[in-house]
Amino acid sequence: MKINWIRLKRAIRSNRHIRKIADFIYIVFTGQYIEKKHIISKNGETCYIIRPPYSPNGLGGLYLYVLGHIQYARSKGYIPAVDFEHYKTVYSGEAVSGNRNIWEWYFKQPGGIPLKKALAGNYILARTAPRSRESVMVEFAKGNTDLLKQYCEVGGGICLNENMNCYIRQAEENLKLKKEKALGVFCRGSDYVQLKPCGHPVQPELNDLMDQAEECLTKWNCEKIFLLTEEKEALQRFNRRFPGKVISSHQNLVDNYTVDSGLLIEDFKTKQFGSRYISGMEYLAGIVLLASCDSFLGAMAGGSAAALVWNGGKYTHCKIINLGVY
Repeated sequence: MKINWIRLKRAIRSNRHIRKIADFIYIVFTGQYIEKKHIISKNGETCYIIRPPYSPNGLGGLYLYVLGHIQYARSKGYIPAVDFEHYKTVYSGEAVSGNRNIWEWYFKQPGGIPLKKALAGNYILARTAPRSRESVMVEFAKGNTDLLKQYCEVGGGICLNENMNCYIRQAEENLKLKKEKALGVFCRGSDYVQLKPCGHPVQPELNDLMDQAEECLTKWNCEKIFLLTEEKEALQRFNRRFPGKVISSHQNLVDNYTVDSGLLIEDFKTKQFGSRYISGMEYLAGIVLLASCDSFLGAMAGGSAAALVWNGGKYTHCKIINLGVY
């Protein structure tokens, strides 16, 4: 019998106490429990090398994870540098223009120093994140405006690279999003909803989300809905409910996904569409476009929390659906 490792891992991690023990064992054996220092000179600046988290994350979760590390690095006077090249993420496995650092596929280095140069001088190899991404999402869902403000301040210093900026500008022009008063709706499904990760915010049922979207459209006088989702069925049902009003930036939406495939959503999309780089670019563009909408509706997950930070508190109206945690 073939073992579905995703469901097995989910079963192990469904108990909070077992999950904490398993995480502790993992970070100890992978060397992420303590900071590792590489000091070659007592003079000069020290870089803080940010490794990816030990659990699978999409770009929204990775973005939140990096922000937490940047905040810590700056409080210590270190220069942050992101290394998603020598450590695995869900996007690892290909090179873009010869570059295997997934962070640099989409973003500029937050400290302005190339990774190669950072690794050649004084540096500290970061331990696990000062604050887990799920705790950040839960606090955002509870309305912790102080924490959101802190993340917005750090996020304001994160810059997209030129290729990513060009891609987003083209998407904005094609969708004419800036010319419409749009309600941004976040709809997370697929592996997240099927696996119900322990400690993460609960996502609403699709019918309930559409009901709330209809209410917000009328109440906030929005003309269009910008829907950020990875599922084709969700887009189709929104289109049937709101004909002519739904905008989506995604070209590659998954259909008939199930965790019984033994694949997480990014692996499934790569198998179906072929490129992790393009998948990540589409998703990140969706997050940025969601952040540019007039108003927001949705529960917290990596992508929606990243959009809140990227928006910087500028939404005219913002309704976060808080249904507790799995």
